[in-house]
Amino acid sequence: MKIVTIWNTYGPYHLARVRAIDQAFADDSIICFSHCASNHQDYPFFRDMLENHEVISNRDSSELNFFSSFLATLKLLRKHQPSLILTCGDERPETLAAVIYAKIRTKSVKVFLMLVNQIDDHPRKWLYEFIKSLYLKLFDGFLIGGNTHLEYLKHLGVGDRKVAFGYNCVDNDSISALSNQRSKQSIEADDLPSSKYFLCVSRLVEKKNIPTLLQAYAIYKQSIDHLGDRQDFDRAQVWRLIICGDGNLRDRIIDQISALNLVEDVMLAGRIDDLGELVQYYNSAEVLILPSHHDEQWGLVVNEAMAAKLPVLVSQQCGCSQHLVEDGVNGWRFDGNSITELADRMIWMHKNQDRLADMGENSWQIVQRYSPANFARQLQDLYELVI
Repeated sequence: MKIVTIWNTYGPYHLARVRAIDQAFADDSIICFSHCASNHQDYPFFRDMLENHEVISNRDSSELNFFSSFLATLKLLRKHQPSLILTCGDERPETLAAVIYAKIRTKSVKVFLMLVNQIDDHPRKWLYEFIKSLYLKLFDGFLIGGNTHLEYLKHLGVGDRKVAFGYNCVDNDSISALSNQRSKQSIEADDLPSSKYFLCVSRLVEKKNIPTLLQAYAIYKQSIDHLGDRQDFDRAQVWRLIICGDGNLRDRIIDQISALNLVEDVMLAGRIDDLGELVQYYNSAEVLILPSHHDEQWGLVVNEAMAAKLPVLVSQQCGCSQHLVEDGVNGWRFDGNSITELADRMIWMHKNQDRLADMGENSWQIVQRYSPANFARQLQDLYELVI
């Protein structure tokens, strides 16, 4: 049996899933299709390749069109003749090609759609959703993150029996191992501050909601500066804010940092491509914050931070918040549109810092439900069910 996985490009998240599938389907072979030779500009770190990797269109993404990508995918599928195809993106030509190929081969080929959409992640048009509901009936199964994605599928008329959970996972064990290589006391990297800090790992784009984070941080800083009990020096010390990422709002964010008088308190670390380097930031942070306010279907940086045993503050607009965040246990959820609510959560974390180690341990326990191995087991069960 051959299994084909299709993503636009392959990076650490995808490779963790592929390796887990390879172990779960030990007697079978896996072929990985990526859409084009170049990398998506928003995610330039997705550059990893495997020996069993096939490029659908050996051209730059700017040179592609739907029809040529569709035909190129069909050609590769005919070449490899898989029994199971895992594809991502219902609107993509590779996915349409996979469905048509499977229907031509009748019952011998199964197609699963890897889906992360939620009902409210962005405005939806009823006609498009109606057509989509018809299109989804052509798939044999769906691989999703959790209940919020299941609700969307039910909204489109897909039943529970065709669904497997656990899609939104990262390599928890590798991140934990990297984290354990250095304790917070042994960090010596020149670009990491010695003081405590909140951490945000995010592209600097509109949906990530960094301006709200900066305004909330300003309120937090003012509150801590006015702590009455100056004898408790540690609790009166303001934590810094480090933001790892880059994007088209960088200049605007720099201006906002200056306008809020936070130049000495906020550090823009830039894009961090290397996972080992990023884990250093997780390892020496106190809390991860993800403040996205729309169109954040999951937020895998939360998985990463929890694998590094960090407490988390995650907006309720992020798809992962209902599944990975237990209020008061490993962090807090908040309304991504509320500056004051986020500020209050940051202040709570600061004033309750003696609880953070236990909350970090709880993060590790919770994220184990979302491991690549669990994803692969769920995939196995779904495949056995549909055949």
